[in-house]
Amino acid sequence: KQWYQRRVRGFAIVYLIIMFLILPFLFIGLSFNVVLLYVVIALFLGIALFIITLNLLQTHFPDRLPAVLQTWEFLPLFMRSLQPYDSVFSRLICCRKKVTDDVSLNVVHVSEATGKV
Repeated sequence: KQWYQRRVRGFAIVYLIIMFLILPFLFIGLSFNVVLLYVVIALFLGIALFIITLNLLQTHFPDRLPAVLQTWEFLPLFMRSLQPYDSVFSRLICCRKKVTDDVSLNVVHVSEATGKV
């Protein structure tokens, strides 16, 4: 579980900022110009459809794709991995691992058969 927590350390913060700040303000701003709103929605749907189609083709028919599209390696690292974001968030003080000497955090394994520690 620890390796997973290190990889997605800042995911909760980014998710909250995007879902509760950026997206609402984006749609409120775009609602003033309905044509622009439809263009942005169509753009996002087109990109999502491209990604889904490419994933399906990579999984089922990789030999029919050009060599460059057979993997996601053609994209920059920040577009295909959380590693660059993790390195940024791990430098922030609020996202660092808190070191504590509290013994209540130690895990105690109890045998199911005997009920003893």
